[in-house]
Amino acid sequence: ESCGEGLSCEAGSDIANIPTSAGFVGDPNKPYPAVEVGYYTTYAEPLSVYECLEGSWCPGGYPEHCADHSGGISCGKCTFGNFRATTGECESCSDVMRTRYLLLFLP
Repeated sequence: ESCGEGLSCEAGSDIANIPTSAGFVGDPNKPYPAVEVGYYTTYAEPLSVYECLEGSWCPGGYPEHCADHSGGISCGKCTFGNFRATTGECESCSDVMRTRYLLLFLP
């Protein structure tokens, strides 16, 4: 059942059971407002919902959950050592790619 855009609330959902960055605050077996696929929330503000530019970047479930090698608000950034490929997904830079990139900036 919906409990606001981007969130899904199972019967009996309680904000006290939302996961925190350190683990669960409440009982991990009890339902909480879950983030829907294509949306993003933060641990600090789990009920403030961001829509992701690409749904595949934000798999949903719990706050700050991003696809592999993605991060930041709405999973819009690739993590260090990765790049946004033409597919839209973040992929790992190879050693050859890193070397080419560094050579552009060497005097």
